[in-house]
Amino acid sequence: MTNVNEIFSKGNFKLRPSVKKLIDKYRAELATIIGKHLFFRNALNTKYFYKDILTYAESRGQVIKNDKGIIIDYIPKDPALITLIVIDHIALINPTGFPNLKAAIDEVMKMLIMFRNIFNFSPVVVSQVNRSSTQMDRLGDNQHWKLKLSDIKHSGDIADASDTVLAINNPFRNKIANCNGFDITKYKDRFRLLSILKNRDGAGNKEAPMLFIGECGNFYQLPSAEELKGEAPQELRRVNEYYRKLKKE
Repeated sequence: MTNVNEIFSKGNFKLRPSVKKLIDKYRAELATIIGKHLFFRNALNTKYFYKDILTYAESRGQVIKNDKGIIIDYIPKDPALITLIVIDHIALINPTGFPNLKAAIDEVMKMLIMFRNIFNFSPVVVSQVNRSSTQMDRLGDNQHWKLKLSDIKHSGDIADASDTVLAINNPFRNKIANCNGFDITKYKDRFRLLSILKNRDGAGNKEAPMLFIGECGNFYQLPSAEELKGEAPQELRRVNEYYRKLKKE
């Protein structure tokens, strides 16, 4: 196990030879994955967004239009291919040509609906939340601190257009001592509460406690607090033991 501080030798961290070998081993594999499966765009506006996705679709299938040039169907070369359109995060869209950022976001959401419904692509839109979600009158040991659909920042169209809306709650940041029976003073910043705020394909208003290992971006679903009976989960014990050993070295 390692973390970003060790990989980049930040502060007092030094890169261990065993970790360096892993980096050298997986660097080429990661480059292959990125080159074959991932397509990055650092700047985004509505015009180029539509063009990029349509060009991608045309390279992997047949786009069918009617006599007026309107797209009516799409036939992929590989029907089993899953295409994710990931926007992280939606507020980074360039609003040039629109009266405000909300209008630009709403236009992108309309495009994503079209690519979802006709092309069967799967949009994944990351959004920030409004500052009102962390106001003092919503904090404390109660249910009001948890994120709601109305907390999505900039535009309500994001929630309206989505099949599923997930919220990641951080009780430690919000100074919550107990969350669904979990003692947050023990988990600290490694606990997250995943809330299903909307789900057209199943049950909504559900919650799942998660262990968050930020060093490698991993989430582990936890059993209920009753099942754990106050014991730390195995993954958390492993992380804590790793850092204890690291301090002794």
